[in-house]
Amino acid sequence: MKRILAMAAFAVVFALGLHAQGAVDSFKNSMKGKRAMVEFDIDAEVSGTAVQSKGFAMFEGDCFLLSSHELQVFCDGKSVWIMDLKAEEVTIEEGALDLDALLANGLLSTKGDRITAFEYDDPEGSHIKLTITDYDFMEKGPASDFTPDLKKLSKKWIITDLR
Repeated sequence: MKRILAMAAFAVVFALGLHAQGAVDSFKNSMKGKRAMVEFDIDAEVSGTAVQSKGFAMFEGDCFLLSSHELQVFCDGKSVWIMDLKAEEVTIEEGALDLDALLANGLLSTKGDRITAFEYDDPEGSHIKLTITDYDFMEKGPASDFTPDLKKLSKKWIITDLR
């Protein structure tokens, strides 16, 4: 379930920057040379279980940070860290998601010049809807914001590095 929610959140972050249509073009133009902050709600059905959560994402270029409930996902453009804060587990993978495959099943919604939602059907049968509640832009910040400091984690944390 964590993986599906992480993939859905990645999808919304990158859908904002990859789709080429009215509201998204406006978003992309506003984001040039900036860092974007996106707040969203997640409504999902995963393996027959309803899941609801709120979260935010920060992204800049190929990098992003996602935080939703007990999940944090960092990407520095080369590696992805999926952190389960409750279970105290980190999975590290090389590269980023295959966004073309992920977005192929997605549906982006807009209202006027605002992006409002992204819906995604997972190949395993899960349905995820992310409703964009707000987004804004700020000046670029340090690249270290997109990499977790694993040295600060307690010895209890399980770290699985798949790179």
